[in-house]
Amino acid sequence: MLKLYKIFFKNERYEKVLSIIILIYALSIMILSLPSFDDSYIKKAVLISFGILFTLEYLLKLLATQINKMNFQWTRSFFGLIDLVAILSFCLSFFFLYNFLFLRILRILKVLPINRDNHVSKSLDIILKVIEEKRHDLLASFILLSVLLVIASCAIYCFENGAQPEKFSSIPHSIWWAIITMTTVGYGDIYPITFGGKIIASLFAVIGFGFVALPAGIISTGYIKMRSSHACEKCGHLNKG
Repeated sequence: MLKLYKIFFKNERYEKVLSIIILIYALSIMILSLPSFDDSYIKKAVLISFGILFTLEYLLKLLATQINKMNFQWTRSFFGLIDLVAILSFCLSFFFLYNFLFLRILRILKVLPINRDNHVSKSLDIILKVIEEKRHDLLASFILLSVLLVIASCAIYCFENGAQPEKFSSIPHSIWWAIITMTTVGYGDIYPITFGGKIIASLFAVIGFGFVALPAGIISTGYIKMRSSHACEKCGHLNKG
């Protein structure tokens, strides 16, 4: 079983083969989404085959970690949770009509060269460390943005419900408009027609422009700071340590 553990967690060749399989799987999902494959037995066979393959891989990894007394350490890791979510979505697809393919495609994140000895992996590792270090700041900005979304939804509902009851029928229905407006996407499917509604829309569009960019500013500042601390003073490249 020690050999099994080394194959799954200490073997670079296995990681490369797994990355190729995942890329083939992702490409298959995209191709099989074409209308010509709707209700096709080929589509069902391919998805079920890959689902069984990844499920067996997960169970073998779980067995290897338990025998080596890792106490579910791998299952609580980032990639372990991705595998679990993908497998659960595969199992749920047999019982529910909802399409869980978008959860299964998350497995493509494992192709990222994290923890491998190259400059790309080191940069990715720094980004993950920044997110981990700044998680409280990011959570605070998310909470603040959520509060602003609720306020914007309530405000636009008060002004537009009487004029457009079919589009702004409730505050929860107005949240869609608030998200699209504050992120400055502006699909145009729902928009205010009253004078007060237009004032609210303009106000929260300007506010949202700054607050939506706040998480990006937090991450970029932390990345620059951490990268400079890992960079060589002579050449500017990232240190291996």
